[in-house]
Amino acid sequence: MEVKVKRGRNARGQYGRNHQRKDGCRLPSHDSEANTSYDVLQPKPKGRCKIDESHMSGQRSINICTYNTRTLRTEESLESLIDELRDLKWDIIGLSETKRAGEGIEELKGGAWLYSHGKTEDNRNAKGIGFMIHPKFKDYIKEIKYYSNRVVSLNVQLTANNHLCVVQVYAPTSEYEDEAVEEMYEDVSKAMEESRATYTIVMGDFNAKIGRRQSGEESIMGRYGIGERNRRGEMLLVYATQQNLVIANTFFKKKENRYWTWESPGGKIRNQTDFVLSSQRGILQNCEVITNVDIGSDHRMIRAKILLNKKLARLKFIKNSKKTKLNIMRLKERREEFQLTLKNRFTALDMEDMDMDSRSTLISSIVTEAAEEIAPQERTKKQKTKEDIEIEELDIKRKILREIIDKTTTQKVEYKETVKEVRKKRRQRSRRKRREHIESILESGKGPKQMSKMNSKKTRISQMKDKNGIPTSSREEILNICAEFYQDLYSSHSNQSKPNFLSPDQTDIPNVTVREVETAVKQMKDNKTPGTDDISSDVYKIGGAEIITQLTRLYNQILTEKKIPAAWKEAKIILLHKKGDKEDIKTTDLLVCFHMHIKSSHDSFRIESR
Repeated sequence: MEVKVKRGRNARGQYGRNHQRKDGCRLPSHDSEANTSYDVLQPKPKGRCKIDESHMSGQRSINICTYNTRTLRTEESLESLIDELRDLKWDIIGLSETKRAGEGIEELKGGAWLYSHGKTEDNRNAKGIGFMIHPKFKDYIKEIKYYSNRVVSLNVQLTANNHLCVVQVYAPTSEYEDEAVEEMYEDVSKAMEESRATYTIVMGDFNAKIGRRQSGEESIMGRYGIGERNRRGEMLLVYATQQNLVIANTFFKKKENRYWTWESPGGKIRNQTDFVLSSQRGILQNCEVITNVDIGSDHRMIRAKILLNKKLARLKFIKNSKKTKLNIMRLKERREEFQLTLKNRFTALDMEDMDMDSRSTLISSIVTEAAEEIAPQERTKKQKTKEDIEIEELDIKRKILREIIDKTTTQKVEYKETVKEVRKKRRQRSRRKRREHIESILESGKGPKQMSKMNSKKTRISQMKDKNGIPTSSREEILNICAEFYQDLYSSHSNQSKPNFLSPDQTDIPNVTVREVETAVKQMKDNKTPGTDDISSDVYKIGGAEIITQLTRLYNQILTEKKIPAAWKEAKIILLHKKGDKEDIKTTDLLVCFHMHIKSSHDSFRIESR
């Protein structure tokens, strides 16, 4: 059979094999030798290439943003930022001028982390700097380290030997001398040297104008700079040259109004003062100004999309288990169906010769799956109130007014009044929700305990001292300090022999009876935090006879083999600070959530630091 080989311009696509498209982006070659990572990762400066990532195994894109918020001091301003980010793709956001006091990691509503370092007793002039970390990305964070009130770094674990360092900066304004800027760059260099990262991103508000590219600057700048260069801009370019950094903003062509990042009061002057710098040009996929995020700041957010040829690796000791979300009331209503489902599933399995660890794991998984299937926690769609709609409409109006370049006097006044009105409405909504929540607590008679929970915030440990008094901000080292301290604290150092609880006429421990297990389950308190299996006591009670039978068999197997399942040696460890130095492990109490089936000592740690 004769096979006709197609030749000509359509042999490898409409325009042939190595055609240069008009938009300046060379199509990847189909030759295996030519199809290198450089071909894939190097779009032309115009930024019009849409790259197909389907054939790139082990690669991951990360959206990194930087934003001068001007203030996140109040809960209303923080709520405003969270609302603006709802429809935006982001993983890490570097923040400047947060104006939040103190240092710490706070878990926000929705699960995101907010790290901020602001005014302290030693430094009352700090404007505040930090990071916001997406809930899906926080398990990859290795360390957040503070260097000064203008420089903070974040390290992301990519693989065992590779990581990404993101440095957020807030440069001094023109009111400061050049020495203050040089000190900031020294801190940036220190952060880069200490991290020794595979990839480095330096970003933030540099308060500098670099203008357009000049001859000899092709290695650090693209063709798309704007405006004139000033003294601080020259300092930034000198530093970028010394550190082999490229300025991402200048490599991607955008519309004219998509370059400026700061505007003067009234909007007459607009400059590009916020930048993203990268240690490698090849990882940059895009860099753009985000116009949809506006919380009343005079700056605009920048987002850089980078593509890394590394699979992200979660830190060891950090257990990222899926949480079981159940509707307990619905499960109680469908009690008989739940019990029948459990009976059918356990009956269908042959568990006679099953080893202890497998039996324990199987019981937990069957109970969890059956409960989730019968009574899942349904997500209730939040209904927008009239107040919510008014705030959204005012936000839209504010954004439209801001985009007007040459505002009239009336428009300037209208813009200022709209900004004030939005903040006022958000403040009123926040206070109303708080008042309604307090009223519901008082009506239910839950008392001061619930009131204290409402006022408290979930915080995470950002730094801890080791046994030699040396502070560390590495999450892995913090976990090791906790594990080492409490393992030593709860280890027995006594030379006494173990007591014998058997009576003289007993040679073996009697088997656990079904009635004993049933009584123990009934005595368990409701609404308590579950262990690592994430099954609450309520579920065991509702499960009835079938769960009791399976637990009894498991306990008797434990007595026979004289050991316990490996899963029972794990626990969620929550550190609660008492008083004194927060960085000293000795000033904390230990809240332990063991596996639901057992209450005993353990020899392995999985720590949830708070």
